[in-house]
Amino acid sequence: MKKAFQLSVLQLIKSLRALFGRKPDQTSRKAQGFAAEAIAEQYLIKQGFQVVKRRFWTKGKKRFEIDLIVKNPKQGLLLFVEVRSTRKYASYPLQSVTKQKLAGIHQAARVFLMQHKAYRQYRLRVDLIVVSDMKIAHHIENISFEEASF
Repeated sequence: MKKAFQLSVLQLIKSLRALFGRKPDQTSRKAQGFAAEAIAEQYLIKQGFQVVKRRFWTKGKKRFEIDLIVKNPKQGLLLFVEVRSTRKYASYPLQSVTKQKLAGIHQAARVFLMQHKAYRQYRLRVDLIVVSDMKIAHHIENISFEEASF
């Protein structure tokens, strides 16, 4: 019953996206990404984190995104999480995050902290979670090409 319901929801999403001009393959990739974010979110909740924000976007000419922002008040930790859903990078997940993407995450984190001053007291970290075959394949903490300065 659950599977039939999930399929009908995905079919509905595809139909709606088709009405707005998106190709079916774009819709299925987007749906896969949303599903991966939900799996990562549940994983982090089980690890003791609380969701602060999903899909945080900056405004302006250059738009940057953070998939998940979660906090652990007991540890005083705020995570900015990039979620990847793919088989392609399951063996080498860090290859999926370019310097430009990481710089965009850092920029979005700066904007978030400017808008939400209460979180400035938290320790900050950028993590990568890779979802493959609808389960967590990797959780890499503190991804950075150089020391991140927010």
